[in-house]
Amino acid sequence: MTANEQARLFKVTLSDWSGAVRGRPTRKIAISAKASLYDLAVVTIESFDFDLDHAALI
Repeated sequence: MTANEQARLFKVTLSDWSGAVRGRPTRKIAISAKASLYDLAVVTIESFDFDLDHAALI
């Protein structure tokens, strides 16, 4: 990202299927305003140390 490029800031929370959270389940993620939804998914998944191996995201 360059100095003049706009960014979008997201606060992402990791929870289980019932919505329960444990530990430190949040991440603040900044990505370029030009980034795709796929790019956001990649950064989000990597921030929680998961692998991007789900077929729906590829």
